[in-house]
Amino acid sequence: MNLFKKITSFSDIKFFWILLISITVFVITLFVDYYDNPAYTPVNALVGYGLAIMIGGLWAIFNYVGHMKINVLYRNSKDLSSFVERLTLNKDEKIELLTYMEDYVQNLVDQGKPMEEATSIAINQFKIKEFDQMSKDSAVFHLPAHHYLIGYAFLTGVLFVIWLAISNTITSSLYIIVMEATCFAYATGFIVAFFMYKLIDIMIYKKL
Repeated sequence: MNLFKKITSFSDIKFFWILLISITVFVITLFVDYYDNPAYTPVNALVGYGLAIMIGGLWAIFNYVGHMKINVLYRNSKDLSSFVERLTLNKDEKIELLTYMEDYVQNLVDQGKPMEEATSIAINQFKIKEFDQMSKDSAVFHLPAHHYLIGYAFLTGVLFVIWLAISNTITSSLYIIVMEATCFAYATGFIVAFFMYKLIDIMIYKKL
């Protein structure tokens, strides 16, 4: 159920407007290419396809980078609540840790430390402990699984099958053919992006 939720989290996609530009360029190019002679692809159509692919590639880069998050242990934090909130703990664990850290800070304040300095010491002490334990959050970056790409691939794949069925049974108009080709192209693109992201993740984790 959790995996299904991740796959259908369509709002997780970033810089969607760049992807829309790529799709628009691709659709316009298809109309230009197929309008006169579908068997012949003019140079301007090749340029259009290349531009759509380049914009799509640019989106893939921005989307990947946009999802990367620096581990909270490597961030500069000056507030206990915001620091604890970003940790990968459940609600009760966060409350317990925040209470402990607040007590620790109060002890330092009672010893004459300024509040800001005491807070910084408490956070840094926790970070050191986590680094020593090599916890699951010790990686510099949090890299998401990008399951939503599977959802988009499935959605566009279903649309492709629908357009294909219409073109084979009802009508094979230029509009239907263009929609069919577009859905197929971007369904393939989403799958390629998913596996490329996985490959990049592996390369990053090996370097960390």
